[in-house]
Amino acid sequence: MPRVVLCVACVLMLGGGASAEIATVAKPIYHGILRVNPASGTIDRQTGSATIKVNHWALILDSEESDGIYPNLEPIIVAIGIEPPFSLDAGALRASHNGKTFSYRGKLKRGDRGISKMTIHQEADGSYAVRFMLMGVDLSSLIFNDPLCLPMAVIIGNDDGFSGVNVTTAPKYGTRVRIPSECDQVPVWPWT
Repeated sequence: MPRVVLCVACVLMLGGGASAEIATVAKPIYHGILRVNPASGTIDRQTGSATIKVNHWALILDSEESDGIYPNLEPIIVAIGIEPPFSLDAGALRASHNGKTFSYRGKLKRGDRGISKMTIHQEADGSYAVRFMLMGVDLSSLIFNDPLCLPMAVIIGNDDGFSGVNVTTAPKYGTRVRIPSECDQVPVWPWT
């Protein structure tokens, strides 16, 4: 009898089981919102390879369907355009002592492709502040078509935030990349 009571108590503490499931693959089921703020970076006009630095975007989970995110336990993908996504394996981010901030710093060198750093912080309103730096982003089409509207997503386990982003150079056709705002001329969902 005591084991049954203990099991019931564990299920109740975990919120019923299904709502606390940790995803083992980054495959979005629950679609939230990625709120875009201005971001910047640089582009090598010879190769089209760019670095993008995002300081404070908001990942807003689907409040009715999401089972929550576990950035230190679930795989993460950052996808932009149609190129192969940038990914981090489950466990790459480390949780802070209070469990509300998760951080990663890679050891990438100039010319490498990947996520150089990432921080995810849970805000008081339940959203997540997301900061990251991507290296080796293929923006070669920006060399001839400026500005671009590209689909972008942050996927953590089975949750995502999706938005279109305006990408441009400043000055026009220069080496500084800017993401000044969101855009809406993108496919509904280009990643599966």
